[in-house]
Amino acid sequence: MSVSPTTTRVHGDRNPAPTVAVTDGVLPSGVTLSEQGVFSGTSTTGGAHTFTVTASSGIGDDAVLEVTVDITPATWGSFAGS
Repeated sequence: MSVSPTTTRVHGDRNPAPTVAVTDGVLPSGVTLSEQGVFSGTSTTGGAHTFTVTASSGIGDDAVLEVTVDITPATWGSFAGS
């Protein structure tokens, strides 16, 4: 099972720029999150996945976001060919 590759970014406007990480839960297999907040990859696991992302710059409070993604497997239609 696989879905289309995707890239999504979580960003903040603090200076210095925050470091972003998953601090609770697990990303869907095949998906990564960079320290700059960029999600990328192709999930190999369908269903709902909940995890917490925290952005921290060392100044003030951290920004915390609970994320739930629902991954639906790609479906292929049938066709008749000759």
